[in-house]
Amino acid sequence: MKLYTYWRSSAAYRVRIALALKGLNFESVAVNIAPGADEQWARVYAEVNPQMRVPALELASGEILTQSMAIIDYLEETHPAPALLPSDPVERARCRAFADTIACDIHPLNNLSVLTTLREDFGADRAAVTRWYHGWIERGFAALESLAAARP
Repeated sequence: MKLYTYWRSSAAYRVRIALALKGLNFESVAVNIAPGADEQWARVYAEVNPQMRVPALELASGEILTQSMAIIDYLEETHPAPALLPSDPVERARCRAFADTIACDIHPLNNLSVLTTLREDFGADRAAVTRWYHGWIERGFAALESLAAARP
C-alpha cells in the first residue's frame, strides 16, 4: 500500500495510527500541503485524489481510497485483527460517533482551506481566524469530554 500523507494533517494521522495499530506496512508518499508549498493542488496529485486533500491510500491493486474514515473502515473490514472497534454494535456506533465528531464537526472547520478562505475572501485578520479556530475546537472537545465522562 502507498499512503499519500502530510505529517501535520490530522486526517492523515488517523490513517497512520490505524495502519500502525494493525501492523500493516505501507510506503509513505509526502504531499506538502503547507501554505506556499501547496503540492496537493499539483495536477499529478489531482490525478491521485481529485479532492486534492490528504490522505489517499493506494492499494496493491491500484485502487485509490480517500477520506480518512472511509480508509479506516476499509482497513477494519479487510484486516479485522486487531480490531479497532468494539464488537458490540451500540459501542461500535458510539466509537464511530466520537471519531466523526472530530472528523466531521471539528476538523473541517479548521482545515487550511477554510482558514485561508476566512482570511482571503472575508478579510478576517489573524485574531479573528484564531477565535474561529479555537471556538470550534472548544465546542467540539467540550462535547467529546462530556461523551467520554459518561462512559465507564
